[in-house]
This record gives sequence, structure tokens and C-alpha cells, in this order.
Amino acid sequence: MKRTFLGRYRRYFVMAFLILFTLLTISRFYRDTLGSTETMMEDSLSESAKIFTLYFDDMIGSHFAGLAQMADTIADKVQNNAKETREALDGSSDLFQDLIIYDRTGKKIFGDDIGVTLDPDDVERIVDDKKEYIYPEVVQSGSGKESIILCEPIHYPYGGNVVGILCGTVALEEIQKFFDQWGGEGQNCIFLMQRKGLFVTGSSNYRENITENFNNYFSYLSDCEIANPDFNTEELENRLGKGETSSFSYAMEGKSYVTVLTPSQYPDWFLGYIENIKNFKRVGIEINVGTVVSAVVCLVLWILWIAYFVRFGYRYNRLAESVDRYDEIRRMEGSVMFEFQFSPKRLSFFGDCEGIFGVKQRTLLGEEVYDIYQYVHEEDVSVRGRIHQFYDDDKEKFTTEIRLKNADGEFSWFRITALLIKDKEYGTNLRFLGKIENANQQIADKKNLVQRAEYDLLTGILNKKTMEEKVSKALEHITGNYRYIFFMVDLDNFKNVNDQLGHIMGDRAIVDTAHLLTAVFPRNAYVGRLGGDEFAVCVAYDAFDEESLYDFIRRKAEKVCEVNRRIYSNVDQEIRISSSVGIAVAPDHAKDFQTLYKKADSALYLSKNGGKNCYHIYS
Repeated sequence: MKRTFLGRYRRYFVMAFLILFTLLTISRFYRDTLGSTETMMEDSLSESAKIFTLYFDDMIGSHFAGLAQMADTIADKVQNNAKETREALDGSSDLFQDLIIYDRTGKKIFGDDIGVTLDPDDVERIVDDKKEYIYPEVVQSGSGKESIILCEPIHYPYGGNVVGILCGTVALEEIQKFFDQWGGEGQNCIFLMQRKGLFVTGSSNYRENITENFNNYFSYLSDCEIANPDFNTEELENRLGKGETSSFSYAMEGKSYVTVLTPSQYPDWFLGYIENIKNFKRVGIEINVGTVVSAVVCLVLWILWIAYFVRFGYRYNRLAESVDRYDEIRRMEGSVMFEFQFSPKRLSFFGDCEGIFGVKQRTLLGEEVYDIYQYVHEEDVSVRGRIHQFYDDDKEKFTTEIRLKNADGEFSWFRITALLIKDKEYGTNLRFLGKIENANQQIADKKNLVQRAEYDLLTGILNKKTMEEKVSKALEHITGNYRYIFFMVDLDNFKNVNDQLGHIMGDRAIVDTAHLLTAVFPRNAYVGRLGGDEFAVCVAYDAFDEESLYDFIRRKAEKVCEVNRRIYSNVDQEIRISSSVGIAVAPDHAKDFQTLYKKADSALYLSKNGGKNCYHIYS
């Protein structure tokens, strides 16, 4: 069985393996390419970041130098002469938006109010260390611009104790212009942040790379897919706390980036550099030896696979040529040959398809095979299940008769005969070879015989024998809440129609009754003539409760009595007829046809003796 299964699906297995191997080879090649690109990109970006950070520190350092010079100028005036202090500052404020002086306790003693009170810890740090310091918050300058504060200790006398702190505000837009001047082109950007990850500012395009939804770099990274699974934001915070440079790759919204974070010489301030990997110009790619071997093996396998299909196509063409030899014979017979291959699915037709079915001859592949069912009569679509059953039963010959749409757009009967071709080595099913031939006249004659055997010749409804067979079979399969209601209908005063109006009028009354009963009940009901003027109807009903069941019975019985109240007449006289109805229910009253018939007949007897033109339910 194992060999049979593998033989049947071997082409699928080979194709799946080849596709998987190809994808793995491409993946390895891409990984090698991307890995070498990211490594070179990180190295290149790290070098650029170090250089630019020096430029940034130099730019901030020049501001601190100006601030230190002003601090020395006002060192002997800050506590004694406010007017001279203001004059000294006013003449040296081109580098800053605002200048403010705080005493050594952090109390403002000079300058405009910018809404910031220095943190006592920061004041203590500046006084004790006697070093310049960048305040860790972004503030609004007196002109309303977002700015950072540079803090410079004031020594008195020169180089002595710190007697105050001189602060100058630098607008963020000035820093942004500096970033744009030295970097941040296209999708590459530079940004400034604090050690805790708070964004301060960046090049004019940094918000295109880091969306407006994020104001903290660590929050931003938590939504990104970092390439190195062992690297996380916690480790990055530790590195920044130690003042180390960090570089890594990540993906965000389908784009891949390389980023480098470098510490400034000023504590707790860092510069970030982001570059889109696709914008990096590769200067070389390192491919692993294993990747090269995989690529060569993959190429060889594809060449062998293509050669196999060339050979397969050649064999198919030879088969088609053999089938064409019989094309003229099929045309004379008015038949069409077909070949159905199981794996892969392929259905081919040979012969006068256009003349018989009105469609051009062609080959259907894969799921297209199922398009043929649009030409099959809706009542014969079950042929699909019969074909599957035939395939599973492992028989050799298949024959069936179904209705197909012909060239005139009408359904005709066709006979399908097919032979199953097996693999000689493994015994697996390979394909069908078959013939479709017109059998409309033969089947019509056959069905006419069946019609005559099963149906009443006068009315066209079931005869007594067929009625008994069908009802008996239905009673064998009663399940759940289903009930079968058996109506016996006998015409009242019918003998007078025959005797006084003649047998032609009597036959008409019989035919009318059959048509009216068929109209009253659903299509799936069995309607039959038991003989003479006696009829029977058996209808199924899903009775979820007894009240609905008997309500249905009464409505149908009253309708039967109503439609059978009729008048037949000739020139001289008229005869009124009606009907008496007896009803029994299976399985409540009986479980077989004979008992059900007797009990319905008993109920009919009550209707006949109860004044006729009425109905009774067996009790």
C-alpha cells in the first residue's frame, strides 16, 4: 500500500521538495546578502556617527565657551550690580534665546521667566562639580520656541567657589538646522535624545522614520522587530547608562533599518543615526560556500525536472495521435471520446464536441475539470459521487446514463462508458478512457415502458401496485418526528355520472380528481389511483407537536372535500359530486402499508355512512 501511495503522488512530492529546496536556497542567499549588507552598513554608519557626534559636541561646546566667557565677565557683578550685569549680558547674547542667572541655591536672581525652576539635585551637581551641564528638560524660551538650557557655573573670584549659575537657552530649530546641514538626507535621519529615551529633536525628516505616535525611543523600539533576538531595550538602556555606543538592525512597518546610538561628551545626552537598508550602496557581498553549493544543486534539479516534463509531453502527444486515428469513426457514430487523468487533473475530449454539445473541443486542467457539471442536468449531478465511488471501489468499467445539454441548449440522454487504466507496476489508477454517445431515443423508449408499468394510464398518477410499493418503502424509514399521513378519497355520486352522463364524462371526473389532488398536496407526496373512483394520497409531515399535525391534516382534508364538490352536466341534466375521505397516520395508527390502508378504509367507511362529503380520522 505504501508503494502504491507514493507511486500515485510521486510527482507532487518531487515538485513540493523542489519548491521547498529552492525557497531555502533563496532564503540562504538573501540572509547572506542581508547579513553582509547590515554588517558593512553598521560599520560605515558607526564611523559617520562618531565623526558627526564630534561636530555636535563642538557646536554645543562653542555655546558653552560663550557662556563661560559671559560668566567670567559678570562674576564680580552678579551679586552687587544688577545694572552692569544686564549690560554685560545684553552685549553677549547672540548665541542664546534667553539668559538667566540663578544663585547657588537655585533661586533666580536675574533674567526673564521661562517657567522653569532648576531641580535642587541639578543645582547641587553644578555647584559641587563646578562643570557645565545641559539641563534634562525641553523648555519654552521667552520668544516661545522650544529650547534646551545650557548651565554654566559662575566662579568668584575667577576659578574660585561657585556663586551662581548662568543659563542660556538654545532653540531646537537651531540644532535641527545643524543636523540637516551635516546629515539626514532622504530616508536617513539624525535625532537627539536623553539617556531615558526621551526624544528632544532631530533632522527635519526624523518624524518620517519615527512616527508622531512615539515620544520615547524605547517605546518605539518595543513596537519594532529587532533583528538580533538576544538584543532588547533593557540591554540597550544598560549600554546607554555606561555611555557605550550601540548599533543594531530592526524592521518597522515592512521597512528595514540600521541604527547607531553614540554618547555625547555631555552626560545623559545621545545622538541617534537611522538609515534605511535599501538605500545603502553595496560595495561587496559575502556568500557562504554552503549557499553556493545549494544553488548549484537547485539548478541541476530544475534542469532534470524540466527534462522530465519534456518527455512527459512527448508521450502525451503520441497518445493524442493514436486517438486521432479513431476521430472519423466517432464522428460517424455521433459520439465523443474523452480521457480523464487523475494526477494532475486533466480532462481532454476528442471528437465532434461542437456538433454534439455546441462547445469547442479543448482540454481542462486542474479545477477547470469541474466546469463540465454546468452541462449536466441538475437532477443528474450525483454522477460525480458515482464516479468517486467507482474510483474507490477499484472496478475496471464504468457505465451510466445522464442528461447533458446538447448543441440546441436542451437536455438529452447520453450514455457514458469508461475504462479505468491502471499503473502496471504499482496497480494505481492513472486515468479514464471513455466514450459519450447519444442514447436519447433508447432511454425515452425505456422510460415509456417504465411509465406504463408504474402509472395509471388514464390519469398519469401512480397505479395501485406502485403506490403500495412506494408507501411501503417510505414506512420503513420513518425517523424522529416525521409522520406519514394516508388519505383515502372516494367520489360520492360518481355512479350517476357514469350512468346518466356517460363514461366519457365519468373519465373526465376521474382525471379532474387526479389533477386536483396533485395540486392540493406537495410535490413529494405520493398520489395514486387505487381503482375506479377510489384514490389515495400519502404525504410526509415533520410534526413537532400533535396540535400542528392534526391542524395540517384537517386543512388538507377540508381542501380535498372542497375541490371535489363539482358539477358535471350535459344538455339535459347535471350531476353533483363530492368526496368522502378517510385518514390514518403512520406510525401512530400503523407501521406497514396493509394495516395503514385498512385503518384509512375504516375511517372512509365512517365518512360514507356519516352523510358523505366529509372526512374522518381513524381513532
